Amino acid sequence: MSTLKRNLSRIKKIIDLATKYGFFRIIKRIGLTNLVAMKPGKFTSEGDEPIRVRKMLEELGPTYVKIGQVLSMRPDLIPPGFVKELSHLYDNATPELFSVIKKRVEAELGMKLEAAFRSFNKKPIAAASMGQVHKAELLDGTKVAVKVQRPGIHEIIDTDLDIVYWFANLAEKNMQSMKTFRPVEVVRELEEMLHKEMNYLLEAKNAERIYMNFKDVPYVMIPKIFSDHSTKRILTMELIEGHKLTEKGLKVTGIKNKKAAKLIARAMVKQMFQDGFFQADPSPGNIFVLDKNTVSFVDFGAMGSISLAKRKALMNILVGIATRDYDGVLNSLLDMSEVEGELDKAALRRDLVGLIDYYHEEKPTVYDLQLADSVIDLSRKYGIRLPADFTLLERALFETESTCRLLDPEFDLIKATWPIIQEITMEKMSPKQQVQELVRNLGNYQKLFKYLPSRIDKILKKLESGELTVKMDVRGVSTLETKLEYMAKRLEFSLIIFAFIMATSLIYMSSKSMGTYNYIFILFIIVLFWIFVNFFRDLKRGIRDKKMGRK
Repeated sequence: MSTLKRNLSRIKKIIDLATKYGFFRIIKRIGLTNLVAMKPGKFTSEGDEPIRVRKMLEELGPTYVKIGQVLSMRPDLIPPGFVKELSHLYDNATPELFSVIKKRVEAELGMKLEAAFRSFNKKPIAAASMGQVHKAELLDGTKVAVKVQRPGIHEIIDTDLDIVYWFANLAEKNMQSMKTFRPVEVVRELEEMLHKEMNYLLEAKNAERIYMNFKDVPYVMIPKIFSDHSTKRILTMELIEGHKLTEKGLKVTGIKNKKAAKLIARAMVKQMFQDGFFQADPSPGNIFVLDKNTVSFVDFGAMGSISLAKRKALMNILVGIATRDYDGVLNSLLDMSEVEGELDKAALRRDLVGLIDYYHEEKPTVYDLQLADSVIDLSRKYGIRLPADFTLLERALFETESTCRLLDPEFDLIKATWPIIQEITMEKMSPKQQVQELVRNLGNYQKLFKYLPSRIDKILKKLESGELTVKMDVRGVSTLETKLEYMAKRLEFSLIIFAFIMATSLIYMSSKSMGTYNYIFILFIIVLFWIFVNFFRDLKRGIRDKKMGRK
């Protein structure tokens, strides 16, 4: 059965709401006017398009609210106005009956509720579209928060995603302007993110990883996960009791703590640029201030990860923006991106210079991360496809700054985190880090050096036996042979250098005495110089002999 027949009533409701909120022209362009029940133009909502989209998603229900929230974390996919408006979507839902929750918990844990918990509050402390959270106590008296997934939510989300896929395919097929946004690919990414969030075991694993990353950081508390009381649909973690950074919480507690803002920002920068694994949604509802010296993070369903190479590029961009290194920003941006079509690099540089200069001249009246939004807009303009992890990180940075401004209205993210950015940059440049990076790439080097000598040897043997002369101009054989011999010599030279680098690197990492390492390094330089001299002497003699042979 087709998606249309299977979900006709739901699709008609979506089309009617789209018409109501003033999007009849889109319904018309994708060829669905025959399913419109109400008269076009009779929409009841006012305001700009982003506001109308937000209201429509709210009326469509929890699944679409969640989709809107996920989209708000992807400024590379939707314009800045929509990003800002969709970030205001609040995932609040009517709680499930306690009898339903109790049944779900007992089925997941395979025991009666009383056998697993000393106490379990019937009233949830939070309720969202996917699940709700209850306070409880383990048998030993440990206070915990138990996150319980709503029964049937998988089926609801899969049905709604099936409908969204159907609309995306129609839009990509019938709307030329939508093809550049790749709506089907966007829905696929949404589906992946939503399914990850619905797997509480994955969230538990994320929380444990973050916990280990911060175990030696005194100003951050990450809740402990109780794996014996957790499944794919139940997550039990240490209860965090502090001040939630929601607007209501701030009014009640009167929190206006500049230090807490700095601690939150430093913790997020550490996650992003030092650990490469970060909370993708550091919104006020997911952060607590425990006291003037400690902050805590919760909700690790939506996470981002970024490779070391891309972290370096992002660090270079941040440093380049702060120091007005225009070419550094440009080159780092291009290194981490894909360019579709021809790129006018000179025009892109001019626009980047203008943006960075404007940022420096207008501070502090301009939000720091408005510049990042402008960079994303520029990338879109010049056909530069930024990696998804970059835009997820940029969104997390934006959320971090917005959250910190609740505590300190004059908060400057780059200024507040500049010391830790410099510290991380210097750490990445240290000899130990360089050695570790070399060791990480050993697999690639091993594969290269394993097969390359034998392949070059085969080519040289075929060349000497005359087997290759049939396939090339005879006049070029001697020149080619010389070049191949030169390549073989260079390979031999590179292998020796590589062996010495590995030996000295391992000594450096294991040696307790820097004196031993220094002696080995000096010996390496002497031997390397001797090999260098002999290499070029033999090469020069070989070239001279071949010239004499040709004569």
